[in-house]
Amino acid sequence: MIEIMAGYAGVSTDAMLKLLKSAALLLVLWTVRFLRKLTPIVYTSVRDSGVLLTIRYIVKPRERRGSENDIWEAILIEFVRHPDISLAVSRNAAPPGGGGAAWRARG
Repeated sequence: MIEIMAGYAGVSTDAMLKLLKSAALLLVLWTVRFLRKLTPIVYTSVRDSGVLLTIRYIVKPRERRGSENDIWEAILIEFVRHPDISLAVSRNAAPPGGGGAAWRARG
């Protein structure tokens, strides 16, 4: 049965193993090269409306939406504690995270 399946595979087992080893090596090299760039960071830039904050962090794909919401909620709550900071919000913008507690607290 293995001989029959090998005939339909189109690529020999040895060639596939060699390809997988090459891909694994490239992945390891890429990870080592960029590992130092995986720490969370907040970038700031100036826009016409004020200061733009952009965050970069690593999270599991299925946790991205929840963690993004939690982070921005915490940031907005912190902004509420500082009345000297105002948020520049477009009139067409939807509330962050669908309008959670921090957005309501902003009032």
